[in-house]
Amino acid sequence: MGNLSKWASIPKVAEEIVSDLCRSYYGQLTGKLLKEGYDIKKIGIPIKYEGSK
Repeated sequence: MGNLSKWASIPKVAEEIVSDLCRSYYGQLTGKLLKEGYDIKKIGIPIKYEGSK
């Protein structure tokens, strides 16, 4: 499940339900974006902010 209780302040007892909810939302969101023709390859890939240039 990860460490939701650490980085998102989610109580341990709620980690499973929150994880399931996030997975469901992510699936719905990416499905709708794909249906609309968006390129979603970069969704979920961490990027490093290098400041304004």
